Amino acid sequence: MALLKRGFGNYALGNIDAAQADLSDAVRLNPKNNYAHHELGLTFFKKGDLTRAIASLTEAINLDPSSAASRFSRGQIYLSENRLDEAIQDFSDAIKLGADKNTAFTKDQGVDRPEANRVAADYYAARADAYYLRGNFKDAASGYDRAAGFSDPEGYTLIWGSVARTQGGSADADIVLSAALDKGQLKDWPKSIGELLVGRITPAAALAVAKNADQICEAHYYSGIVQLKAKDSISAQKELAAARDGCPSSFRESRAAVADLKRLQSQ
Repeated sequence: MALLKRGFGNYALGNIDAAQADLSDAVRLNPKNNYAHHELGLTFFKKGDLTRAIASLTEAINLDPSSAASRFSRGQIYLSENRLDEAIQDFSDAIKLGADKNTAFTKDQGVDRPEANRVAADYYAARADAYYLRGNFKDAASGYDRAAGFSDPEGYTLIWGSVARTQGGSADADIVLSAALDKGQLKDWPKSIGELLVGRITPAAALAVAKNADQICEAHYYSGIVQLKAKDSISAQKELAAARDGCPSSFRESRAAVADLKRLQSQ
């Protein structure tokens, strides 16, 4: 238990090699401890060793089939590898099991144990991401709606519900997002994205108000969606390629840009 706790602490501090050593020792001392396997899986994922990460999380699931957190984490790895059917299955299982009370996030050398609604929102949004990448836009939109109903402090799942509907050719893609903008639900940068998607500002205006590299890459992605809606495939490809090349690979917009470009190029 001491090794497990120290390993988790090292992970939170970004000392990933030390975390791996501690958690590996914890597994060796108690191979039946599902938490140790789970945390070791997260550590391997952080290091980019996806094969060992999946193996560790699978062992955690075998030891505790009720662990939604382990299924969700394994699903995220499958998603990163574009193994979409397996990701969707894990996310669906996590949703059925319900928000895992043992879920924790590490950020800025701190540990956050979120409320159940936030965890449930992450489960639904992750499955919606997988549906979007697979081109199941109706299922993706429904998933983003469910996620927004649980927790959507910045408005991104609301935004993605609109994106999925746009990609699915829905005539009412902008209705919910427009209403949220009218009610003042979106603030700061997400508000600019929303205004771009519903046609209240231009792609050039959105790019002009972007304050950093992350926002610039997002401006390119959502501008690409706007160009797709306008049936300007050439401009859309340029914007999506800029998002693909400029967004961190962990961003939803980066993965979506890759999938959207493949769809465009296959037409």
